[in-house]
Amino acid sequence: MKDSSTISPAIRSSRFFCSLFFLGAGVGIGAWASSLPVLSAQMELDKAQLGWILIGFALGAIVMMTNIGRLAAIAPSSVLSLLGSLTFGAALLALPYAGGTYWLALIVFFAGIGFGTLDVSMNIDASTVERHMGRQAMSSFHAVFSFGSLIGAFVVGQILSNGGALAVCLGVAGLGVAAVAVVACIGWNNSGRFDDPADSIEATDGKFDNAIRKHLYLLGGLAFLG
Repeated sequence: MKDSSTISPAIRSSRFFCSLFFLGAGVGIGAWASSLPVLSAQMELDKAQLGWILIGFALGAIVMMTNIGRLAAIAPSSVLSLLGSLTFGAALLALPYAGGTYWLALIVFFAGIGFGTLDVSMNIDASTVERHMGRQAMSSFHAVFSFGSLIGAFVVGQILSNGGALAVCLGVAGLGVAAVAVVACIGWNNSGRFDDPADSIEATDGKFDNAIRKHLYLLGGLAFLG
């Protein structure tokens, strides 16, 4: 384990900008979750319809979470994080303007795609930073995500309590997610990077062996039921 004094400025900088991706993701999720009651009322959704809409978000996320490894093998994960953030942010912006249940479901599905892409790719970069630091740091990234969720929920709550519209809430959140991601991507790619190729994902075909695959399916099923 490395002493904190031996961690290079490039690694510290990369850790900071990677944390921004987690912050933006948290803000988006916090805003999305806290806006659901108002969105449901505005779209006149019953509980069954809302349940199907939420499943759409999960499906979109799962589609990308199970395939992003292949993309990360050919494209920088920071770029994938940026694309995921922009997609997620754009979906949040579009949600209040959905013209009906089917359009809402489609937008939510793309929100899930964006978040799923961001979730995996930012964790790839976080794992890279942790390896180069030579010490455990993943919990700090997830703490930033949780803090971002609180910020997103707080901002939405304040806007709604002061008479603001849902479009304003999700507009602020969507633009915030996108803006933070742009800063994070530029900073990550200009932070000096690392001195060895370990910052890129290891060469792989993106597939797991059968034993790991069974465990992943089991964990995925439990998470879905939860």
